[in-house]
Amino acid sequence: MDTQDTPVTAETEEVIPQVVTAPAWPRDVYGITSDLRRALARVAGRLNGDDEKFDVLMRTLREGAGWARKRMEIQKAYKASTLARLMQQTEKDNAEMERLGAERNIPSTDERAKSQREAGIQGSVTSTAQ
Repeated sequence: MDTQDTPVTAETEEVIPQVVTAPAWPRDVYGITSDLRRALARVAGRLNGDDEKFDVLMRTLREGAGWARKRMEIQKAYKASTLARLMQQTEKDNAEMERLGAERNIPSTDERAKSQREAGIQGSVTSTAQ
């Protein structure tokens, strides 16, 4: 056996450069993109420099963005039509309340407030308890 000391050299491992900073994501006060951000971070880590994988990612993002845009437009139209229906129903309800009040000789809210002011009874209630 050889008794001579031989220096042990560690094999050098290849260091793969990593992106150390996260993207400058837009501020999301609603928290609606947190799952997407996590998924993007996972996907970006799995690209491994493969152009085909990157192409699939980009096509998926474009398709998803287009789908989200179309869905948002449908939601906006639905929201606007629902609001218009609610406003029409409110107007009908208010007109019906006024009609019923007139039939029963019930003063409207404005007329009641005016008569209370004239009588000096509208305003804050003062306690007489001592």
